[in-house]
Amino acid sequence: MDLKSTEAKAATIASNAAKSALRYAWTWTAVHPRTACVISLGLIAAAFVGGLLVGAR
Repeated sequence: MDLKSTEAKAATIASNAAKSALRYAWTWTAVHPRTACVISLGLIAAAFVGGLLVGAR
Protein backbone atom coordinates (compact mmCIF):
# COMPACT_ATOMS: atom_id res chain seq x y z
CA MET A 1 0.00 0.00 0.00
CA ASP A 2 1.25 3.42 -0.84
CA LEU A 3 0.90 6.53 1.25
CA LYS A 4 -1.93 8.08 -0.79
CA SER A 5 -4.19 5.04 -0.49
CA THR A 6 -3.46 4.85 3.24
CA GLU A 7 -4.39 8.52 3.63
CA ALA A 8 -7.55 8.00 1.57
CA LYS A 9 -8.58 5.07 3.74
CA ALA A 10 -7.93 7.06 6.92
CA ALA A 11 -9.98 9.98 5.56
CA THR A 12 -12.81 7.62 4.65
CA ILE A 13 -12.80 6.04 8.11
CA ALA A 14 -12.82 9.47 9.77
CA SER A 15 -15.62 10.69 7.51
CA ASN A 16 -17.72 7.61 8.19
CA ALA A 17 -17.17 7.97 11.94
CA ALA A 18 -18.24 11.63 11.84
CA LYS A 19 -21.35 10.79 9.83
CA SER A 20 -22.21 7.99 12.23
CA ALA A 21 -21.78 10.23 15.28
CA LEU A 22 -23.92 12.94 13.70
CA ARG A 23 -26.61 10.41 12.79
CA TYR A 24 -26.58 9.07 16.37
CA ALA A 25 -26.85 12.55 17.88
CA TRP A 26 -29.67 13.51 15.50
CA THR A 27 -31.61 10.32 16.31
CA TRP A 28 -31.04 10.73 20.05
CA THR A 29 -32.29 14.32 19.89
CA ALA A 30 -35.41 13.20 18.01
CA VAL A 31 -36.12 10.50 20.60
CA HIS A 32 -35.31 12.65 23.65
CA PRO A 33 -36.36 16.21 22.76
CA ARG A 34 -37.07 17.31 26.34
CA THR A 35 -33.67 16.16 27.60
CA ALA A 36 -31.95 17.81 24.64
CA CYS A 37 -33.79 21.04 25.42
CA VAL A 38 -32.72 20.93 29.08
CA ILE A 39 -29.09 20.26 28.08
CA SER A 40 -29.19 23.16 25.59
CA LEU A 41 -30.63 25.53 28.16
CA GLY A 42 -28.00 24.43 30.67
CA LEU A 43 -25.21 25.14 28.18
CA ILE A 44 -26.68 28.56 27.41
CA ALA A 45 -26.97 29.36 31.12
CA ALA A 46 -23.40 28.19 31.74
CA ALA A 47 -22.12 30.41 28.92
CA PHE A 48 -24.06 33.37 30.32
CA VAL A 49 -22.75 32.87 33.85
CA GLY A 50 -19.24 32.33 32.51
CA GLY A 51 -19.52 35.61 30.61
CA LEU A 52 -20.67 37.39 33.74
CA LEU A 53 -17.76 35.96 35.72
CA VAL A 54 -15.22 36.96 33.09
CA GLY A 55 -16.77 40.44 32.83
CA ALA A 56 -16.62 40.89 36.61
CA ARG A 57 -12.83 40.64 36.71
